Amino acid sequence: MRPLELLLVLVNLLTFAVLVVPRLHAVRWLGYVAYIAVLIAIAQMIVEGPRWQMVPAYVLTALFLLVWLLQKNRTTLVGRPVNRLAAGFAIGLGTLTLVISAALPIVSPVFSLPASKRAIRVP
Repeated sequence: MRPLELLLVLVNLLTFAVLVVPRLHAVRWLGYVAYIAVLIAIAQMIVEGPRWQMVPAYVLTALFLLVWLLQKNRTTLVGRPVNRLAAGFAIGLGTLTLVISAALPIVSPVFSLPASKRAIRVP
């Protein structure tokens, strides 16, 4: 796993934790963690190049940003009870996707082909 890929997975994990644990909202800099994850995903794609193994991490970053933005505008949801089954399902699905997004790049690592020993002769 390349450095920015690892950083993206760790920031996605932190974003998930902040979304699930309400007490973490009190830490001021954690209010920007979803935006930081998007910036890291963009930097990873530019610097290291996108890989198919990272697609779950990219999708998770976008979904976390969407949930983050919806959560900031939740004034219409105040006073409504939280459906525990739906919340448990969302947390379980998020955890499963985090595990897949971390395991896929580890299971199928980046490799480089050895250089050819024969030189091509041009007449």
